[in-house]
Amino acid sequence: MLFFKNKISKQDIVLGFKKAYSVSFLPAKIEVLYSSLSIRIFRVIGGICLVLVLTGKHTIFYKELQFLILIIALMLCFLIVSISLIKLVYGLYTIIKKPEVYEVSNEPINTSATHIRK
Repeated sequence: MLFFKNKISKQDIVLGFKKAYSVSFLPAKIEVLYSSLSIRIFRVIGGICLVLVLTGKHTIFYKELQFLILIIALMLCFLIVSISLIKLVYGLYTIIKKPEVYEVSNEPINTSATHIRK
């Protein structure tokens, strides 16, 4: 109903998207761990292994390396699923329990940007 009463401007949409992009959906400790150098290297190597497994190209390697590629690909899949679940749960927690994170502090009267962000 609020959208029909207030006219939404392009500036409100841009402001809402900027604020939504700045809110993290990972807890601080997990975000630091996820952006560490060793996890980044693992994500690159695991991504290559996952592509090899999904395309079936891992079969050109010898058996021991095939097994290693498969394990690394499965570990990356587990990491992706676990981080996605954490983002979902923590994101819902942030939206429900901490709605003040989504308020535009510069525009208290302009609620359009706040609703676009949500």
